[in-house]
Amino acid sequence: MYLSLPQRLNSLSLATATLLLTFLSPISLSPSMSVSLSTQVQAQTPQDQVNEAEQLLKEGRDLYQQGQAQAALNRLQQASALFETVKAPQGKVMTLTQMGRVYDSLNQYENSLEAYQQALEIAQEINDRQEEAIILDYMGLAYNNLQQYNDAIAHHQKSLKLFQDIGNRRSEGIVLGNIGIAYLAQDQDAQALPFLRDALVIYREVEDKPGEGIILDYLGLAYGKMNQYAEALESHQQGLAIFEELNIPRSQAITLYNIGTVYSQQGQVKMAQESYQKALAIFEQVDDSEGIRATRYQMETLEQ
Repeated sequence: MYLSLPQRLNSLSLATATLLLTFLSPISLSPSMSVSLSTQVQAQTPQDQVNEAEQLLKEGRDLYQQGQAQAALNRLQQASALFETVKAPQGKVMTLTQMGRVYDSLNQYENSLEAYQQALEIAQEINDRQEEAIILDYMGLAYNNLQQYNDAIAHHQKSLKLFQDIGNRRSEGIVLGNIGIAYLAQDQDAQALPFLRDALVIYREVEDKPGEGIILDYLGLAYGKMNQYAEALESHQQGLAIFEELNIPRSQAITLYNIGTVYSQQGQVKMAQESYQKALAIFEQVDDSEGIRATRYQMETLEQ
């Protein structure tokens, strides 16, 4: 049993992992787009309507970041209707995409896919390839959460091609990682490895240390599932060093837990217990109840 970075510890299974690589990435609604939006529609509509729509979108994003999903949806639905009224397709795309993210946070993946599909069609109509690539990647994540892995990989692949065409190297790395994780979720570990390795190369190239740490931990999971324990430990330990350097305690705890699992698989009980104990101390420090529960369970299992 592993913990996956940076998922919520949801049964601690890759098969149900929430893939959150994109939360650490620029694959999100670009704040700069709202600056050009006013120019786009100013000649067609009163400026106060444009400002109101942009303000509603901003409030929706802020509420989403604060974990107030229902309030966020209320603002975004108002923004979407207003962008429709003022005939601002780019604003409509951004709002629908943000609505999809909120539905994802509520595990309402069918609703998120509906919002993404509407956004995708508009992005394609206005030939916004960057936004199209972003939406396709988010759709892949939603399909993965529905365990519709073929659809997930197909959407990630389309997103990857667009980012490669655009030349957005960092986003390319993120999508490569998401493809690798989708294969891991199906226990297709050998297929996952080349995507994770390619993602790691890009994260290092663009000097994205948090992303590098995440990919290293997923590589460790893949190697561990393939019983390549030396490679698994090396990857996890490299990831741990990054999370320690960046002072990201929960990620440290998850990686220590995964290191403990690798030791446990090899029958190295003492080493496993030491890693679990370190993980437990950090989970308690950050008040992560699921992490605490999972780690204690593993420690108790070792003692039996």
